[in-house]
Amino acid sequence: MKWIYVTGDSGANPWDTLPAYWTNEVSYIQSLNQFAPATRLKLLGISNSVPSLQISGAPGAFELQTTFNLPDWWSATTVSSTTTQLNVIDTP
Repeated sequence: MKWIYVTGDSGANPWDTLPAYWTNEVSYIQSLNQFAPATRLKLLGISNSVPSLQISGAPGAFELQTTFNLPDWWSATTVSSTTTQLNVIDTP
Protein backbone atom coordinates (compact mmCIF):
# COMPACT_ATOMS: atom_id res chain seq x y z
CA MET A 1 0.00 0.00 0.00
CA LYS A 2 1.28 3.46 -0.89
CA TRP A 3 0.40 6.68 0.92
CA ILE A 4 0.43 10.21 -0.39
CA TYR A 5 0.28 13.39 1.67
CA VAL A 6 -0.58 16.58 -0.18
CA THR A 7 -0.84 20.15 0.97
CA GLY A 8 -0.43 23.37 -0.93
CA ASP A 9 -2.47 25.41 1.46
CA SER A 10 -1.28 27.45 4.41
CA GLY A 11 -2.85 28.84 7.51
CA ALA A 12 -4.53 27.14 10.44
CA ASN A 13 -5.61 24.08 8.42
CA PRO A 14 -3.30 23.33 5.47
CA TRP A 15 -5.36 20.21 4.62
CA ASP A 16 -8.75 21.88 4.05
CA THR A 17 -8.39 22.31 0.26
CA LEU A 18 -6.60 20.57 -2.58
CA PRO A 19 -3.54 22.35 -3.94
CA ALA A 20 -3.52 24.10 -7.32
CA TYR A 21 -1.20 21.39 -8.72
CA TRP A 22 -3.59 18.52 -7.77
CA THR A 23 -4.92 18.07 -11.34
CA ASN A 24 -1.35 17.69 -12.62
CA GLU A 25 -0.65 15.03 -9.97
CA VAL A 26 -3.77 13.06 -10.91
CA SER A 27 -2.94 13.28 -14.63
CA TYR A 28 0.56 11.98 -13.95
CA ILE A 29 -0.72 8.95 -12.01
CA GLN A 30 -3.29 8.24 -14.73
CA SER A 31 -0.54 8.30 -17.36
CA LEU A 32 1.43 5.70 -15.38
CA ASN A 33 -1.56 3.36 -15.08
CA GLN A 34 -3.29 4.03 -18.40
CA PHE A 35 -1.65 1.22 -20.32
CA ALA A 36 -1.21 -1.25 -17.47
CA PRO A 37 -3.35 -4.33 -18.07
CA ALA A 38 -6.08 -5.10 -15.56
CA THR A 39 -5.18 -7.79 -13.03
CA ARG A 40 -7.11 -11.03 -13.47
CA LEU A 41 -7.19 -14.24 -11.44
CA LYS A 42 -8.17 -17.43 -13.22
CA LEU A 43 -8.65 -20.94 -11.87
CA LEU A 44 -6.82 -23.24 -14.29
CA GLY A 45 -7.93 -26.44 -12.63
CA ILE A 46 -7.88 -28.63 -9.54
CA SER A 47 -5.76 -31.76 -9.22
CA ASN A 48 -5.79 -33.90 -6.06
CA SER A 49 -7.69 -31.10 -4.24
CA VAL A 50 -4.93 -28.58 -5.07
CA PRO A 51 -6.00 -25.56 -7.17
CA SER A 52 -3.82 -24.14 -9.91
CA LEU A 53 -4.22 -20.39 -10.44
CA GLN A 54 -3.12 -17.94 -13.11
CA ILE A 55 -2.53 -14.26 -12.36
CA SER A 56 -2.30 -11.96 -15.36
CA GLY A 57 -1.81 -8.22 -15.47
CA ALA A 58 0.94 -5.77 -14.73
CA PRO A 59 4.13 -7.23 -13.22
CA GLY A 60 4.39 -6.84 -9.47
CA ALA A 61 3.74 -8.43 -6.10
CA PHE A 62 0.42 -10.07 -5.28
CA GLU A 63 -0.88 -11.11 -1.88
CA LEU A 64 -2.97 -14.27 -2.04
CA GLN A 65 -5.55 -14.46 0.73
CA THR A 66 -7.79 -17.23 1.99
CA THR A 67 -11.09 -17.38 3.85
CA PHE A 68 -13.37 -19.94 5.41
CA ASN A 69 -16.38 -17.67 5.94
CA LEU A 70 -16.06 -14.64 3.54
CA PRO A 71 -16.11 -11.85 6.18
CA ASP A 72 -12.65 -12.84 7.52
CA TRP A 73 -9.60 -13.11 5.22
CA TRP A 74 -6.02 -14.14 6.00
CA SER A 75 -2.84 -13.68 4.01
CA ALA A 76 -1.74 -17.06 2.64
CA THR A 77 1.35 -15.97 0.71
CA THR A 78 2.83 -13.24 -1.43
CA VAL A 79 4.08 -13.97 -4.93
CA SER A 80 5.98 -11.74 -7.34
CA SER A 81 6.25 -11.69 -11.09
CA THR A 82 8.37 -9.71 -13.52
CA THR A 83 6.15 -10.77 -16.42
CA THR A 84 2.48 -10.21 -17.23
CA GLN A 85 1.47 -13.78 -16.36
CA LEU A 86 2.17 -16.01 -13.38
CA ASN A 87 0.94 -19.53 -12.63
CA VAL A 88 0.61 -20.51 -8.95
CA ILE A 89 -0.15 -23.90 -7.44
CA ASP A 90 -1.89 -23.40 -4.08
CA THR A 91 -0.22 -26.10 -2.04
CA PRO A 92 -1.20 -26.51 1.62
